[in-house]
Order: sequence, then structure tokens, then C-alpha cells
Amino acid sequence: MTRIARLIGKRRGDHSRLGFALQVVTVRHLGMFLADPLDVPVELVDYLAEQLDIEDPSCVKQYTEREKTKLEHAWEIQQECGLSSFAAVESELSAWIADQAWVTGDGPKAILEGAIAWLRDRRALLPGIATLERLVAEGRQAAVGEREVAPLPAGVPQRRQARRGGRGNRRAGATHRRRAGRAADGGAGRSAGWRRCGRSCRC
Repeated sequence: MTRIARLIGKRRGDHSRLGFALQVVTVRHLGMFLADPLDVPVELVDYLAEQLDIEDPSCVKQYTEREKTKLEHAWEIQQECGLSSFAAVESELSAWIADQAWVTGDGPKAILEGAIAWLRDRRALLPGIATLERLVAEGRQAAVGEREVAPLPAGVPQRRQARRGGRGNRRAGATHRRRAGRAADGGAGRSAGWRRCGRSCRC
């Protein structure tokens, strides 16, 4: 039995066990906790309920009746999985974004994908996509000012590949953008992705 499975087993009540498991799957799949832990496809709820031998999956509706429960569980999962909060790395990420924008001259999409890979490499929770887009915009704006004051030295390539992992990081970033977008807008294909995640995150 894994440590996460033991933590799930300690919950009191089927609704608490199922809600806890949903938060585990969410953070593994998206890299973040949802504001509403129940904003997931019903297929995922049914699948996890089956894995946990819970006869009535609809009991999970009770999970959000107490606001503090989801927050306490999220904190516990974060500690158990060794995840850093976004706030703990935000200033470092902002500096990295500004540096990338100044050195590489990359556009917002490439820098955004690099930022997502940067966070995942450091096992940090991801913020909402709007927050990352804001940081990228601010970093690129700062880079414009820096270039006006201190242009790049001669011989430094404008588009130096400075991101660790190259194309792999770009693929990882693109994947997160799709996942985060689907979590926010309920786009087509979301259910299939969650079902795959449920199968790969057995409790």
C-alpha cells in the first residue's frame, strides 16, 4: 500500500475518502488543485469510487460542505508529495522569465511553455494559466527596457536554446496548457484525459 493510499484510508467517511482521492488525481494530472475539487468528469468520480469500494459515488457531494476540509487535504497532499507552493518560487520564476526574454528573444508561447516546465522541474504547484501569462507579459516588457539600456553583447545568439530539455519541455508545456484550459472551460476531450489519469493514478 502506498503512502497516499494510507492517507486516503485514514479519512472518515466515504465522501471524505473519495474527495481526497480526487484531489490527489487533480494535482497529479494538472499540477494544481482546483478551486472546486468536484469540477471533474463524473466518469472519474465513478472510477475512483470503484477503486475505493464506495457503493454510492454521489456521496462525494458532501465533500465540499465544509470549506476547510478541501484546504486541509490539499495541504496534506502537498506535503506528502513534496510539492512547493507557487508563492515560494514566484519571484525566482519571474527573474527566470525576464532573463529568458532578454537572452533568447523568444515569443510569449515559448516562454510560457518554458515556465511551466521550470515549475514542474522544481515540483512546484502551478498557478492558473492567466497568472503565468501575466508574468510572461511583464517579463517580456522588462526585457524590452533592459535591451534599450544594455543591448546583448556582440556574438550572443538572439534565440539561444537556454531551456532545459528543449523540445521535451515545449511538449510538456503545451500539454499543460491543454489540460489547464480544459479544466477551466470544460472543453471537448476533457473526460477522456481524466479517465486516462484515473487509470494511471490508482489509489
